[in-house]
Amino acid sequence: MKKTIVILLPVLSCSGLELFGLRFAQELIKRGYDAVVAVPKDSSLDKQCKERNLKTFYVAPVHKYSLRSFKDCIDILKKIEPSKIIIFRSQMIYPVHFARIITAIHSDIFMFYRIGVGNSVRKDPLHRFLFKQVKAIIPNAGYVADKMKRLWGVEKEKVVCIKSGVDVDKYYPSPEARDKFRDDFGFSKDDFIVGASGRIEPVKGSENIIRALFDGDTSPGQIKKNVHLVFVGNETQKGYIEYLKKLSTDLNAANKVHFLPFRNDIENYYPGLDLFAFAVNCNECYAYTVLEAMTCGIPVLVPNSGGLIEMFTDGVEGRFFEHKNVDSLRERFAQITSMPAYELKKMGDSARDHVLKTADWNKMIEKYFSVLSL
Repeated sequence: MKKTIVILLPVLSCSGLELFGLRFAQELIKRGYDAVVAVPKDSSLDKQCKERNLKTFYVAPVHKYSLRSFKDCIDILKKIEPSKIIIFRSQMIYPVHFARIITAIHSDIFMFYRIGVGNSVRKDPLHRFLFKQVKAIIPNAGYVADKMKRLWGVEKEKVVCIKSGVDVDKYYPSPEARDKFRDDFGFSKDDFIVGASGRIEPVKGSENIIRALFDGDTSPGQIKKNVHLVFVGNETQKGYIEYLKKLSTDLNAANKVHFLPFRNDIENYYPGLDLFAFAVNCNECYAYTVLEAMTCGIPVLVPNSGGLIEMFTDGVEGRFFEHKNVDSLRERFAQITSMPAYELKKMGDSARDHVLKTADWNKMIEKYFSVLSL
């Protein structure tokens, strides 16, 4: 048995970033490596690990910096003695490296960075020292890699951008899945379904989508009576879904805005859509849910910001709108919902073709394994 690799995910959230970590652990196991995922006990991630039959090591949740994480990292090194530790947030370099000093177990540190970097300069002596402890930092967008090289005191050759990939055999256009989804939830074949998946929260722009589609008599969702919006995911702020439901009622769209819980068979959801909308209010580095929808042959609508502008060509595989601008989002919705069906299908077909050429999961994983020298 090859040496153990630890995936360190001491968080309570279960977003695309964490799900990628679990999928990477599965890939390690498939290739004969021993993978252990460090997660908080009884968390959503713990549940997901059980469903995937992944080994777990329980750690306390970490919001920013926590003294408990130092003890947890020492326990990981002493009890598991991993050859490599993969972290996803820069603050975890501190406790991991401290644990290496205390235990004299010098596991290699790799950082998979799948979030934004902000504009903070990290070139002070402490950060330079800590970044030296990391074998490689792997962001999934050129936008993020460029900012790291400019703002962080890290050797540029350690920053290796690997764009996200998706399982093109799991996610694909399916007329059968489309019909079943619509039958299960009472939509007709002629309904225009706009979908959004992932965390349902203010920063993800959930409210903006509702307002852009249904706020006002001249909004696209009010003019076209067959337009529906379907969210799939969990709220991160208690009561937020109820707030969105009340907003929908106030906009006379209660019967057009639907909420489905988080689901593991999300690949059976995307084919039922006509358009996938992503209206995040921050500078997202890359969006895995957007890739999933594109792979299923669904056109996408996303803001022209961050690493999202690297994902496709405007007007070919999807459309961009002006970031944080509800009027621009509304205008794009109006244009897309008015497109002839054959043009929309052509855009969706182009979206899948683009993923096949640039974002195949297996090609991406080979790049990761090469950086990790596996």
